[in-house]
Amino acid sequence: MARRRFTKSATLVCVAAQAANGLLYGLRWAPDTPVGALLELEFLRLSFMQTIAATATIMPRFEARVARGFNTSDSSGSALVVTGNESKSFTDQETSLVTDLRITNSASAGLTAGAKTKDTQPILELQTNQTITTPNPVVYTAQRSFLEEGRVIVLKKNEGIAIEGPTVIFGAAGQGELNVVIGWSESY
Repeated sequence: MARRRFTKSATLVCVAAQAANGLLYGLRWAPDTPVGALLELEFLRLSFMQTIAATATIMPRFEARVARGFNTSDSSGSALVVTGNESKSFTDQETSLVTDLRITNSASAGLTAGAKTKDTQPILELQTNQTITTPNPVVYTAQRSFLEEGRVIVLKKNEGIAIEGPTVIFGAAGQGELNVVIGWSESY
């Protein structure tokens, strides 16, 4: 069985009046070959920092969920590169088989969601606090190492990860950056 490991980091801007529960980040796993290829989610980290003060104090939450029946990739936003040597653990391994990986590009509505059904319960939640007058200097972080927990999340064809938020609309003028770091292995 071949196994390859990858890590990808991306930072996206959550803009003023960011839509509540918008799709901010999507990973779709749908390789046609090799048959039976699996993606094993090994770790996931979300970090948020407020960069511009809002007009109201709010406590937005960001949530990551497993998506099933992911038959159409998300669209809009910016595709993240996972071809060539990008994201590889070592140069000589083959390129990732990830079908689509993308983030929103400062659009308040987020990504245009592809066809999928998200699990009800998130696999990771990030609680934050957005303040008025001056930006909150705290960097909020939530992470899970599924590999260390012995609970690796295994994705089969047409499954993926969806990160949504904030759970409440951002206050007017408020802005922040959400960083997502994901680590996975591929086996077949």
